[in-house]
Amino acid sequence: MSRNAEVTLAWGDGEYKFRLGIGEVRELQEKTSCGPYFLLGRVDGGQWFIDDLRETIRIGLIGGGLEPVKALALAGLLVISAVEELRRQGMPMMQALVEGAAERMRSIVLVALLALLAWLVVEFRGALVKLNHF
Repeated sequence: MSRNAEVTLAWGDGEYKFRLGIGEVRELQEKTSCGPYFLLGRVDGGQWFIDDLRETIRIGLIGGGLEPVKALALAGLLVISAVEELRRQGMPMMQALVEGAAERMRSIVLVALLALLAWLVVEFRGALVKLNHF
């Protein structure tokens, strides 16, 4: 993880940068109707909605520098490829949708959200140290 909450992950057809800065977090909160810590618990606890996963990845890719149209397409392709793979194995469609999204996207979302939370802790701790020196 870098100093600005950016992480680089290998998935799909290459390596991609993810970053959830303050602006991206605000958009993510609007899209998911919750804050990052609550979203992390929802994803980690298996209580996620498909848009929790897709929007975190889409917004994280945009924050990492990918064009919005490409980020949307890539996030969608990730789900579709996972679902198609499970359908080929004989899994029913609804089960494939749920398990496919969880399998491919959950780890990416968790890494992006954890990087954000670690960055926030470092930044706020630094701010508090500066305030205590006044």
